[in-house]
Amino acid sequence: MRKILIVDDEFLVRIGVKALTNWESHGYQIVGEAASGREALEKIEKLKPDIVLTDLKMDEMDGFELIAASRKKYPKIKFIVLSVLDDAENVKRAMKLGAVDYIFKLKLNAAEFLEILNEQEYEEPADEREQFVRKNISDIKRLLVQLASEREYTDYDRLTRTFKKFGFQVNFEAPYCVLMIRYAHCGRREERPDGVQILEDAIENMIRNVFGEGLSIETFGYSERCLVSVINMESTEDYRETSEVARERYEDLWEYGSRYANVELEGALSPCFEGIRRFSEAVFCCEKAFLLAENQTPGALLVCRSETRREIPMIKEFIRDNLSKNFTVGDGARHCHMSESYFAHVFKEETGFSFMDYVNRQRMAKARELLKKTDMTVREIAQAVGVENPNYFSVVFVKLCGESPSEYRSRYRFDVRKDKNRSKKEGKAGTERGEQDIED
Repeated sequence: MRKILIVDDEFLVRIGVKALTNWESHGYQIVGEAASGREALEKIEKLKPDIVLTDLKMDEMDGFELIAASRKKYPKIKFIVLSVLDDAENVKRAMKLGAVDYIFKLKLNAAEFLEILNEQEYEEPADEREQFVRKNISDIKRLLVQLASEREYTDYDRLTRTFKKFGFQVNFEAPYCVLMIRYAHCGRREERPDGVQILEDAIENMIRNVFGEGLSIETFGYSERCLVSVINMESTEDYRETSEVARERYEDLWEYGSRYANVELEGALSPCFEGIRRFSEAVFCCEKAFLLAENQTPGALLVCRSETRREIPMIKEFIRDNLSKNFTVGDGARHCHMSESYFAHVFKEETGFSFMDYVNRQRMAKARELLKKTDMTVREIAQAVGVENPNYFSVVFVKLCGESPSEYRSRYRFDVRKDKNRSKKEGKAGTERGEQDIED
């Protein structure tokens, strides 16, 4: 594996590069990241990367100083500049200092990026086994996890040896739970033939980045638009804490998927199991949770339980049917014939959200749908989802969706316009139609 270090003072750029593709399937490994040249020098000494992707303008030590300092001590490292579009002179300067190539970071493209990386000459070629695993890693992982999930498959010893043979870290002998992530593209783009695989690679990278810290997790492609991750624990007693951490991080994953990959995610977490023989049961629990859930709350992870209180589906239906009304925790409690305090406790325990947080998430989900499909004003949409004050509506929308209602509508319609422009014929009439699509 060729080791890559990412150096950029913009967090979103670093996340974007890491989520661009499944690097390991192409023979590369993201071993670290740095926000300045000074931090990068420390990481280079420790991590010994083969490639450094670096911004040029940073505080403390910029990219020029980083390249100059590193070229003397680490002449074999390949420096590739992450450039902005109007930065031609700085790129030339960096190339003179020893950078081997550049790429525009505002137009990151996996195919172009890999082409640049693969053009470089590296000293030691990967051995045949590493090349085979690298080229087929996604298919190998998918096949193994599908076999493990089949109840009829019984050669578990051989399956366990195969997992270990290919160096996968999942340990079915220790306690584990399964995180299942389903996804759907929420734009109207026509995907390229390889678009589905690129999207799956991006989501797998996001799962690794969001869930990786402090958790032992490995992710596998499972079926069309579905991935499963196995989260190992030291003991079954750790499950409760693990499920709480998973709930919190899933919210971040859902937001990243919506904002940066333009996908809508659904997630479910199985109970705790031990032994590879019970893996199929863990997967089935997640699939059943999706089947029974109606209109999963955006950003809410389904945590599988042996039983669900009958009041919860009833109150969820009540919320969906009354989004335009101004109701409170007391209204929900009366609907379920419970005291207000007990109802609030039960609802949080079963869903992972407070009652009003859940209501607001349902309201914003409906608001996004109205922003995409209607020409209603923001004030009208706010009232339609039960929020009388449009300013408060905007505050809640920004908090849960990461952008204002007008920004969301403009971005969505801009994406739709771009899709239409790809297929329409040239001409003034077509151009006028494309411009009309983004008018509000």
